[in-house]
Amino acid sequence: MITFRIWLNRAIRWLVALGQGVGQWVMGETAVIILSHDITPAQTADLQTRLAFYAPALAAKGVRVVARVGWREMWNKRPLLLFDTPDRLPRWVQKWRSGVFDIDYRRNPRDGWEWCDLAAYAVSMGRGQTRTNADERETFTHRITQLHQQKLHKCYLFGTGPSLAAASERDWGDGYRVVCNTIVRDADLWHHLAPHFIVAGDGIYHFGHTPFAHAFRRDLLARLRESDTLFVYPARFDAI
Repeated sequence: MITFRIWLNRAIRWLVALGQGVGQWVMGETAVIILSHDITPAQTADLQTRLAFYAPALAAKGVRVVARVGWREMWNKRPLLLFDTPDRLPRWVQKWRSGVFDIDYRRNPRDGWEWCDLAAYAVSMGRGQTRTNADERETFTHRITQLHQQKLHKCYLFGTGPSLAAASERDWGDGYRVVCNTIVRDADLWHHLAPHFIVAGDGIYHFGHTPFAHAFRRDLLARLRESDTLFVYPARFDAI
């Protein structure tokens, strides 16, 4: 049974979304908004570089820096990037306005995850589509069914560290194999392990805009093309 409070929250979210849509229609195409009272030109340029990676279609429209949030910024669907302390945003905006992302790397260690959420938001704004959870669930379930037929009774998880060097000294075929992180760099070890799954879930080092993250994805793609390994990752990174 839906309680009055749940119904009220849904109604408010619907009204805010409607207001954002009307505001977007009235003001037309606007740039991505950056809220900051102390951002430097160099920092603005850096954020534009990141934006070009995560949401190139939005980056092409430029950015607009504001020192405070006015009605134009509140009633708008364009992403609002917070490069400041959260108290710069009115509490109701933090709670109800969609498209707010805390990307201030100076104080938020999870800014990479915020950028990935922005990428997904940009896809939804462009009415694009990534694969659905149902599609991915079917792929995963099919692979699990196949693996069950092997009737193995062990599972080996390979991460990083000094002990990984010894992994090439024995056969691991008596168990299911799951690998993670930078094992993708070592093609010989990868094929020796012949992993069933590789997992990754870091918004900065795996799905970020840095050269390290680019190298990880390049090596990962090469290993996946060379094998039947299934890549498993959080759905929030699908837009990347």
